[in-house]
Amino acid sequence: MEGTLTSTDVCDALALLRPYDIDIPKIRYGSAGDGGYIFANATLPSQPLLSFGVAGNCDLEYEFAERGHKVVMFDPSVEGPPKQHVNFTFHKIGLGGRDDPETGYVSLASALDMAGFRGRNDVILKMDIEGAEFDAFSSADQQVLLHFDQIALEVHWLSKLIDSDFRRQFVDSFNNINAMFTLFHVHANNCAPLLVIGGAKFVDQHHVVGGAVVAQALELSYIRSSKVAAHPSRTVYPTVLDKPNYPFSPDHLLAFFPFLPCDDDTFEKIKLVAKINDLQYVRRPG
Repeated sequence: MEGTLTSTDVCDALALLRPYDIDIPKIRYGSAGDGGYIFANATLPSQPLLSFGVAGNCDLEYEFAERGHKVVMFDPSVEGPPKQHVNFTFHKIGLGGRDDPETGYVSLASALDMAGFRGRNDVILKMDIEGAEFDAFSSADQQVLLHFDQIALEVHWLSKLIDSDFRRQFVDSFNNINAMFTLFHVHANNCAPLLVIGGAKFVDQHHVVGGAVVAQALELSYIRSSKVAAHPSRTVYPTVLDKPNYPFSPDHLLAFFPFLPCDDDTFEKIKLVAKINDLQYVRRPG
């Protein structure tokens, strides 16, 4: 019986999440578990924070506000942040790929206008919006992204990379981000599992050959590339700065492509092996 086969484009898409080491120390802001993110330790109180996705935890936003940052938050799912601060502004509005008055969602460009940040180039962006990040980033042009200095982003549903439409939007999003920013820290949210996608299976035995390992949810930290010297990663993730999002289980070890610490040549070899594995075509003997 023939197995299933998926495109090796999955490997090229995952390669867009390759992290780098930078010449600025890192610092953690926010909760010790879920709600905390890693930043390059180069933020100034004069830099505003634009935050999408608050829900029941605004520890990160509160910490920035206490340091003197102006903080503007967007979230359509709650009436307001669980804490109040004089430096807080809140909008019960969601982020999407375009302005939609009927649903109350706005584009990233319009959110910058509402926050009063249009024309700046030092805005700190934090985003955790349960998959809507791909609509936001794939539709944002480079002039919009020029407003940001650092980005802390949680991405979701990476198992959907086997779907060509999702993968296209994923690639558009990260090509957009990578054109201007360097990924310098990654952390897998252990509230979601590691999965194997793609490859080939014996339908009756559920035996997988090839495929790619993905974390369903990843926390990613970016900085404007022009501000740092970046080098191939020698970092093993998670690091001492990372904390499990779900505290009763250990963190996911990112000991798989594209997060393995390696030089450029080794990275390309690993990617090639991943593609070859994904091309395995399996037939049951006999």
